[in-house]
Amino acid sequence: MKISPIYGFLLLAVTAGVTVAQTSTSETPAGSASFEADEAQLRESMARLAPDMEISAIAESVMPGVYEVVSGAQVFYLTPDGRYM
Repeated sequence: MKISPIYGFLLLAVTAGVTVAQTSTSETPAGSASFEADEAQLRESMARLAPDMEISAIAESVMPGVYEVVSGAQVFYLTPDGRYM
């Protein structure tokens, strides 16, 4: 999967902003019904966006409503519906 340079820049900007902000969030524990529903939706969204991509892990990020998706050595930050990356 080839990613345009603008996505890399946006990802860097979002990650940097999250690192600086580091606000406390009400994290949903992995294994909860909400997390499992979001994970299923993320996997479905990624299957539509990049059918050949194998997802290694999905975890909540420090930004509420955004999840970290790991595929090999690549890390993506997505909303559960796959609309924002």
